[in-house]
Amino acid sequence: MAQALLGQPALTEADLLAFARTVNGGAFKDPPPPKPPTATEVKNKVLAHFPCKSVTQLRKDKNFQLSMTGEEVALKTKDDWLVLYRRFIGIPANERNREDGPTVINGSDVCSTSGPGWCSASTRRPPQPMRCARRSEG
Repeated sequence: MAQALLGQPALTEADLLAFARTVNGGAFKDPPPPKPPTATEVKNKVLAHFPCKSVTQLRKDKNFQLSMTGEEVALKTKDDWLVLYRRFIGIPANERNREDGPTVINGSDVCSTSGPGWCSASTRRPPQPMRCARRSEG
């Protein structure tokens, strides 16, 4: 099959895709969507970020205290831990590559990943076109 491709004067996308399907043994399948992390996974990754083994150690950790100055976090629910996960580890895989929308930037919904207070009813309106001021030449 590779020799047949090399013998052609010009390769098209369809030729290459047919070759790839032959090598793959059939049509390509879309990967399944990523599963959301469990509460235990989220908690363990946050604890590992601050080299702590328990919530008590985390609360006493100077770096954690400094990074949370002026904020209170309950650390009782998965949502509490997800706030810390997004802040210190990153956005979970299941929250990436979202469909475009008024609150989605670079595949992430900023209203769900940026914490409370970022989005209100007024921010959920459709985006307005940008207007640029013209520079005067002179």
